[in-house]
Amino acid sequence: MASTIADLFTAAATRYANLDAIHIDETSVTYAELDARVNAVAEALIERGIERGDVVGVCLNRSVEYAAAILGILRAGAVCLPLSPEDPPERIQAILQNGAAAALIAPDAVAKRLAFAHSHFEVPDRVSMTAPQVVTAPGDAAFIFSTSGSTGRPKQVILSHETCAAQIPWIRDVFGAGPSDRHLMKMPVNFVALLHGLLWPVLTGGSTVLVPPGRETDLGYLARLIARKQVTITTFIPSAMRIFLEQPEAASCTAVRHNLCGGEALSPALQQRFFKIFPDTALHNVFGGSEVPLVSHWRCEPGEERPVPLGYPVKGVVDVRVLNADHTPTPPGEIGELHVSGPGVMRGYLDQPELNGDRFSAMGFRTGDLVRQNADGLLTFAGRADQLAKVRGFRIELGEVEATLSSYPGVRQAIAMVHESDGQHQLVAYIVGQVDRLKLREHLTSRLPEYMIPARFINLPEIPLLANGKVDRKALPEPRNSPVERVRPIVAPRDDLEAAICQIWQEVLDIDDISIRDSFTKDLGGDSLRALSMSRRLESLLATELPFEIFIGAETIEELASACRPYFTER
Repeated sequence: MASTIADLFTAAATRYANLDAIHIDETSVTYAELDARVNAVAEALIERGIERGDVVGVCLNRSVEYAAAILGILRAGAVCLPLSPEDPPERIQAILQNGAAAALIAPDAVAKRLAFAHSHFEVPDRVSMTAPQVVTAPGDAAFIFSTSGSTGRPKQVILSHETCAAQIPWIRDVFGAGPSDRHLMKMPVNFVALLHGLLWPVLTGGSTVLVPPGRETDLGYLARLIARKQVTITTFIPSAMRIFLEQPEAASCTAVRHNLCGGEALSPALQQRFFKIFPDTALHNVFGGSEVPLVSHWRCEPGEERPVPLGYPVKGVVDVRVLNADHTPTPPGEIGELHVSGPGVMRGYLDQPELNGDRFSAMGFRTGDLVRQNADGLLTFAGRADQLAKVRGFRIELGEVEATLSSYPGVRQAIAMVHESDGQHQLVAYIVGQVDRLKLREHLTSRLPEYMIPARFINLPEIPLLANGKVDRKALPEPRNSPVERVRPIVAPRDDLEAAICQIWQEVLDIDDISIRDSFTKDLGGDSLRALSMSRRLESLLATELPFEIFIGAETIEELASACRPYFTER
């Protein structure tokens, strides 16, 4: 029988009252304590007039308050709209407005940056031992997740209680998830991945180890945290897992029973590297997205050299069909578009009837993923039927990036494209028009989340076209062959340390002409994963472990060398 998330959490809180539910830093909270905080949030919402089905935004970083707010919204019968405090205020406001949010849970400092028409409040500093008597049904909306949209504005995906709860029997069966498990949650607070980072543990009697804000990119810290907290279930995108496995501390994470990969292709080489360090840990490739959080699953095996498949459809959660354009089934092994139905599929896009009509049919939800399915049901990925791309595990509609680029005065035409180099993906913008690149970046930063900001901006006299008038994307120049647009003269390294760091940056960023005063992110398009790779190479160069704080705020080679010079002279 289908259940709601609120019902499942109430049952878990009753059964596992004295067990730990949440860990962060040195603080732990039991199920009973979390349950009392959840009640207080629900009561505060109801006191403010929130009714069943109303939408409530929550804009908090990973914390006990974050967990209580999400579960409290659901217990009040409302719909949770997760937001990231790191996103630009303009984007947060647009999401709140599009979602018709009736209230917002956020710190005062965040709320003051927003022009939000309704009341906001912080998680109440109180507890309540009595749950409000609100009736919810499995088909009721539980979450609205915002994802990149091709029209230039985010799409909003509605997930029901049933969609989220349908995963729980499967994770109990496949992972044996239960009270002895500790799950690591380091993913962004506003992504669908919070389902398995937060809900999987607290609905099965396990506990969530929350990574403090700002530490999710410090993989050495993560390795030490996983070992110290005896985490048993972890999740990494492959590009981050590759760098995680380079950490000397990774081998000490001996309690990990299961590691989940998703968001990017998992290469055979990385799979084998994982098993060399974790021979007794199960490695899983999990495929899904905002619209269908869990589609397929594959358990990797040591020694396999073939490309890692998407896996088999998750029984009891989805049914899949691989179809031609005319909705006829493809023969086994031939490419078709993946259509998904079943309880694990979203209710639809919020207030987008045309898009819903295009994506849903009697055959299920049309995902846009091109796949092959063999005779026994195994799925392998074959590309996309649209302009959706992924960078560092984040889903990006290139159309939204292009629309935001084109909204800047002076940009006559803009094309966004993802390039791959050494297993890492880079978002590149091709621009026709004379614009100030730094001001263009500021324009994008005020409207788009960090992962949707192009790493490189390449000016072209015109966009190459095919004979049919469409963009010839294969003719667009590779970033490697395009010099960085300079806004200031190149300053060469002045000593051995600056020269060594410059060489590391050239290798990591795949750029030759680097000045010691170039900004790693603003001028050269560096991101968190490339920063991690750079830091590891720098530590190897200096033969010492550097404090994570050194890399915070050091945007240029000049600044980084100054911070590292004491370690360089001591070696």
